[in-house]
Amino acid sequence: MIRRADKLLNQRSIKRRRARRPTNGGAVSRGVLLKVFLIRWVSNALALVVTSFLLPGVWFTDWTACLLGALVLGLLNAFVRPVLLFLTLRSTF
Repeated sequence: MIRRADKLLNQRSIKRRRARRPTNGGAVSRGVLLKVFLIRWVSNALALVVTSFLLPGVWFTDWTACLLGALVLGLLNAFVRPVLLFLTLRSTF
């Protein structure tokens, strides 16, 4: 009885894994990229708001300044991080 239940559970998990495979060859759609961008942007903005409440030297005048600062932090993270990762790779020569 237990073996049969384990077998059914295993078959269901295999079907779920097959159903989750993308049909477009693994390419990520624009909608998914936009969602990821917006989530990161909002999380950066929330981090700036929390930082401004915790540290007296950090402040912003209005919400547009906060959102612009979050956008700048996101762009810096997107472009500077890969360069820093490349520069910190060990050389094995």
